[in-house]
Amino acid sequence: MAAAVDLYSRMVVGWAMSSRMTTDLPLQTLRMAYWARKPGTGLLHHSDLRIR
Repeated sequence: MAAAVDLYSRMVVGWAMSSRMTTDLPLQTLRMAYWARKPGTGLLHHSDLRIR
């Protein structure tokens, strides 16, 4: 599972699930978050990727 959280509102604004961690998983998450929030110019995206 991958999730995108709006740090201001602390709401989950995008998520995706898959049986495998592929490149498509976070891309689906970001697409959902972008579609849900429709951000204007100046969007700042921070990734806290942890690989184990």
